[in-house]
Amino acid sequence: MEIDIKYVARLARLQLTPEQASKFQKQFSGLLDYIEKLKTLNTKNILPLSHATSLENVFRKDEIKSSLNLEDTLANAPQKEGDFFKVPPVIK
Repeated sequence: MEIDIKYVARLARLQLTPEQASKFQKQFSGLLDYIEKLKTLNTKNILPLSHATSLENVFRKDEIKSSLNLEDTLANAPQKEGDFFKVPPVIK
């Protein structure tokens, strides 16, 4: 299948050298030929998939762990007020 590579390049706002255009012409033609070949497959009894592989959640187990103490938490704060981070107001 032939494709107008200059037209596609213009749509994608690409400036191709003649060598690049020739290379991409061959690559696009090969890709489109492969797609045409795939269209001939009988997929009547194949259910559509949302993903190529089965999905599985990989959640870790919930474990109770100690958190940072207040002093370590506020150690690098640019500004603090008492036991809190001091930040500029975001709502007027």
